[in-house]
Amino acid sequence: MSGSQNHYSNNSAFRNDDAGFHLFGYNNTIKQNDAHNNSIGFICNAKSYNLFSENVAYNNERDGFYFCSEDISVVNNTAYGNKNFGMLFYSSIGMNISLNKVFDNKDGIALGFQNKSQLNS
Repeated sequence: MSGSQNHYSNNSAFRNDDAGFHLFGYNNTIKQNDAHNNSIGFICNAKSYNLFSENVAYNNERDGFYFCSEDISVVNNTAYGNKNFGMLFYSSIGMNISLNKVFDNKDGIALGFQNKSQLNS
C-alpha cells in the first residue's frame, strides 16, 4: 500500500508468502484489519504520521507487526500466536506505542535502536 491520506479498514490478509499488509505511504489510517498465516502480519517502513489502531495479527510465521518508521502511532492493536515477535520496532523514531495487547508469541514487544519513542501501558 502506498500513497497518502488513505483509510484502510475492515480488511483481512492471510496465507501470503510475505506480508499481509505492507505500508509505504504516509499520513494513513490502518484500522480494524486482521492479518494471519502470512510471513509477517503488518510491515510499515513508511516515513511518517501513520496510525495503526485496532488491528489483529496472529499465527504469522515471523512477526505480527514490524515497524521501521518515523512518527507512527500504534494504539490498541493485538498480536498473538506469532512465531517471532508480537511487535518489533526497529530503527524507529518518534513512535507512540500504547494500549496494545501482545501475548503468546515467541517474544512480546521489541524495541531496537529507538529514538524519541514513547511506550505506554
